[in-house]
Amino acid sequence: MKLKLSELRPNPFKKQISNGELNKEQVDKIKANIKELGFFGSLPVFKKDDKYYLIAGHHRTQALKEVYGKDWEVEVVVSNYNEDQIARGMVIENLTQRTDDYRELNANIVFVKNYLKDNKVILQGCRTESSRHTNKLNNEYKENVTANDISEWLDKSSGDVIKKNEINDLLRIAEKLSPVLEKEVEKKHDKSKLEREEDNLNYTQAVILSGIEDHKEQEKLAKVLKKTKEQRVREQGKLISEYKKAPEEIKEQIKEGKIDLADINFEVDKFNMEQSRKEKDKQLKVKSIKQNINTQINNLKYSLADSKDKIAQSFKYLQILSKYLEDMDEEQKERLNRELGKYEDLFTKVSELISKIRQKI
Repeated sequence: MKLKLSELRPNPFKKQISNGELNKEQVDKIKANIKELGFFGSLPVFKKDDKYYLIAGHHRTQALKEVYGKDWEVEVVVSNYNEDQIARGMVIENLTQRTDDYRELNANIVFVKNYLKDNKVILQGCRTESSRHTNKLNNEYKENVTANDISEWLDKSSGDVIKKNEINDLLRIAEKLSPVLEKEVEKKHDKSKLEREEDNLNYTQAVILSGIEDHKEQEKLAKVLKKTKEQRVREQGKLISEYKKAPEEIKEQIKEGKIDLADINFEVDKFNMEQSRKEKDKQLKVKSIKQNINTQINNLKYSLADSKDKIAQSFKYLQILSKYLEDMDEEQKERLNRELGKYEDLFTKVSELISKIRQKI
């Protein structure tokens, strides 16, 4: 069966992927092949309300229009697909035809995630009995769409369309990466430009930084990755893993550019040694203070032993003097009064100090 190109409408789901925009570079490649070899294939379509809609092949359709015009007739295969099959057919072709196009991969995986999230029945159908049992108490699992769900929906988790770990990486970028950095990745992998923007974050670095929760911290670390003397991306992943475990003081110095990320293990070891030294110094200081306290308690103990005899002797003198109070002249009374004042002042201070100490022990 043949239809005019003008009769073919876009897949209803197409507008949900990159706003329905086509990849010009992909269209140009197909045009070049058509001009050289012609077009011998067919396009998959479905019929609804006497109208024909593409299941997949939007880039081929556009290329054919630009080469032959919108009234050119093309062979079509009409399939009686349900809505879910229409969505899957489009996505599978996108993912298998443009495996090295980051923006295309990302847009399609995000579409599938949102599609499954909006269609709970289909989502539950993607979940095996074992996965439901394993995650029955996990509320996050119940609400979110996982890489396992998407892989199961695409091809029963065979990995033929796209590997599960790649789906997981794309989800991490879409869900957790700073929007600022996500734009950088898109620019880095923009195949429509003859020269890539080398200073932008690449896909693997984006996956690495998606493991950092705070977006501002991600953006600072993106600059760190570009400047570090270790430019092997695989090694950068290991260094970021070490960064996440590092003390806050080391993290701050790395973000401020005072420490090269490549030196993190050396700097952490040095920091730990310094902390260990400080802890030992602290322990020695505590030990010294403890010894000093014991010494002073002993001093007080021996002082009180000596003081008992002296106080007893002073008490004896006071008893004797109390018998001669009537016989004292004015000068003697004044002298005695001065000495008694000294005793009273001393005992008052000792009493107050004892009271304060007792309140704290």
